This record gives sequence, structure tokens and C-alpha cells, in this order.
Amino acid sequence: MAMEKRLKKKIALSITTIFFTLALLEMAFQIGKYFRNLRLYNDSYDMSLYSRTGESLSANPRPFKLVFNPFTIYENLPNQKLPKISINKNGFRGKDISESKTKNRIIFTGGSAAFGFGADSDTETIEAELEKKLSNGFEVINAGVNGFLSLQEFVLAATELIDLQPDIIIAYSGWNDLYYQWFSGKRGSGQFGYNTNFYSVEGQLREKSRIDAEPFFAFKTFFFTL
Repeated sequence: MAMEKRLKKKIALSITTIFFTLALLEMAFQIGKYFRNLRLYNDSYDMSLYSRTGESLSANPRPFKLVFNPFTIYENLPNQKLPKISINKNGFRGKDISESKTKNRIIFTGGSAAFGFGADSDTETIEAELEKKLSNGFEVINAGVNGFLSLQEFVLAATELIDLQPDIIIAYSGWNDLYYQWFSGKRGSGQFGYNTNFYSVEGQLREKSRIDAEPFFAFKTFFFTL
């Protein structure tokens, strides 16, 4: 009888120890993940995928939010406010666009150069500088999206920008088309204009899915990225 009681106590102690060990590991994982993200991904220009409701779709959420677009693969999530970047209700960088057109309207499309990647504020982009130099009769809109190629810009113009009644659309791009055409090994030479950021999007979703489904993979990802 005494032996049976001791055995039960050992089993209960073992279960309790395992429970608290797992709880401490989970706590360490979450705290470490928070500080790792805070350290590595605290810049306004660090990007990752989100749903339109604000749910992270990436294993390592980052400040700047991209969402899926059925025509252009991805786009900026509207209504973002970061230390260096403001995204308006249309998903474009800068101030909101007026519903009624009262000025001559110029729209820039392009990738990171048009978007103003690295600028300390919205007022330091090419579009903002051009609007300052033009008269008050002009409005310059920044419709650049980091990583966009000319095909995505064309689709954006056809599906969204045309509704804004632009007087001029300036395609400030070229480097991404050249780079992905000549230096990316993930597509054939005949696929000009194909944005290989698609594979980055796919990779983020795959990693997030594995972390959600496989606890061991989640811990391995955490420790290898510390």
C-alpha cells in the first residue's frame, strides 16, 4: 500500500514537472520571439504579409504590412501609420486623396525607388519633392509598391489608377525588371515581367503553416534566428 502511494506521488510529481517545464519553455519562446522581432524588425521598411483584418500571415511579423491582391499578387495594406511611412486609405504612400479632383493629377508607379524606400518621411520622396516644385494646381500621388515590376504597374494602372482620373501616369521603374530577368534563377528567360517576390510570399506562408502545425519546427526556427 505504501509503495503504491509513493508510486502515485512520483507520477504526479513527474506530470507536474513536465507541465511546468513546458509552460516555462513556451513563456521563454514567446518572450524571446517578442524581443527578437523588436530587435530585428523594428524599422518602418521591414515588410511581411497580413490579412486585410490585420492578422499576421508570416512567421515573423514585421511593421510594414502587405496584403494579397488578386491582380498584382500583393499591395500595401491601407491606413498604416509608421514612424517613417504613412499609407492612406487607397493604399498609397502619403496624404489621403480627395474624392473630387480639383487639381491636375500626376501619379507615379514603380517599385522601391518610386515608393521612396529608405526615406525618413513621406515628404522626402520623389513625388513629394515634385509637388513642392510644381504650382498649387498639381497633385502628385505616390502609387509605388516595393518590389513591383512593370507588369504589376500596368495592371495597377488598369484596375485602380484609371479611376482616379490622372492627367499623367509616370512609370518610374526598370531596375526590378532587369534584375529579375537576368539574376533570378527561378523562372525561364521567356517570363519577362514575372515577379519572383511571389516565391517570397509563398515561403512566408509555408513557414507560418509549418510553425502552426509542427511545434518542433517552431522551436527550431526560434533558436536558429536568435
